[in-house]
Formats: sequence, C-alpha cells, structure tokens
Amino acid sequence: MGCPTNLYDMLIPSPADEKNSGALEVFQTILLERALPKALTVYAITIEAGDRPGARVVCETYRSNQLQQRNWAEFPSVDAAVVEAGRLTHNKMRNGFHYRLGAVETEFVTSGLPG
Repeated sequence: MGCPTNLYDMLIPSPADEKNSGALEVFQTILLERALPKALTVYAITIEAGDRPGARVVCETYRSNQLQQRNWAEFPSVDAAVVEAGRLTHNKMRNGFHYRLGAVETEFVTSGLPG
C-alpha cells in the first residue's frame, strides 16, 4: 500500500500558509525525561519556524540541568518537522524516556531525585 497523496502534500510547504504555522499550533516543545540515580536526563525537541516556509527541529540533551548536546535539522515545512519530532519522540520513549509537553522556558526540576 502506497502513501496517500494528501500525506505527501502535508510534508511540502503550502503556498496558502503565509504565516508558516502548519501543525506548529499542536505543540512547540516536547520534553522527554528519564530519572537515573543522581541524575535527570532530559531530551528536548523544539520546532522553530520563522516567516519563510520551512522549519528547524532542534534536539537538546540535558543531564542534571547542563546542556550536553545540541543538534538540529532543517525541513521544507512545519508539518514535516512535526512528523520528524514525532518520530524522535517515539524512538526516545522506546528507550525508557517519558514525555510531557512544555514551553521553551520550562525549568527542569531535579530536587526530588534520590541521591
């Protein structure tokens, strides 16, 4: 079974989307957390979009409130970025992370961890 045409259309920029919003209204940042002894690992997936078509997915890894790694990838549309963010979230959850939606300004709290 092939991909339906409307799915392909969703992944390319729409000329009617003048504000480049697409599915960005669904969420902006996903936080995935995994508590290990003496450390909280947080994986933040953020979708950044500007006035032009396209979007960037930024992935940041924090351990005990310190940034460990930052990567990003560019996509032709916001909707394509949302699909990639969902794929990344699924992969992290298979590795023991738990998700919660959050804002970019979200503070990571580690005071309740054992140790």
